[in-house]
Amino acid sequence: MYDAEMRDYRLAKDILNVLLSSMAIAEIVEFFRKNPNVVESQETIASRIGRKDELIEKDLNKLVLLGILRTRKIGKQTYFAFDEKKDEEIRGVIKDYIESKF
Repeated sequence: MYDAEMRDYRLAKDILNVLLSSMAIAEIVEFFRKNPNVVESQETIASRIGRKDELIEKDLNKLVLLGILRTRKIGKQTYFAFDEKKDEEIRGVIKDYIESKF
C-alpha cells in the first residue's frame, strides 16, 4: 500500500472506531444532521436525544476532535454546532474506505 493509501485507511478506521464507539455518538450526529443550524449546550443536546448530560460529554468531545462539531464559548457555557462540510468530508472518507474493501 502507498503511504497516502495507508494514511487514508488508518484515518477511515479511526473515524469508524470513534463513530461506532457509542450509541450516543450516533444519536448526536443524527440530531445535528436533522438540525444542522442549531447551536446548543451539552445539557440541551442531552435532553433532545433523551440522555443525561454528564453521560454525553466524552462523546461530544470525540466529535469535536473529529471536526464534526465545533464549539463556541459564551461566558462559562460551551455551545456545540455542526460542521456540515467536515461531516460530508468524513462521509466521503468512510465511503471510499468501504468501497475499497469490496
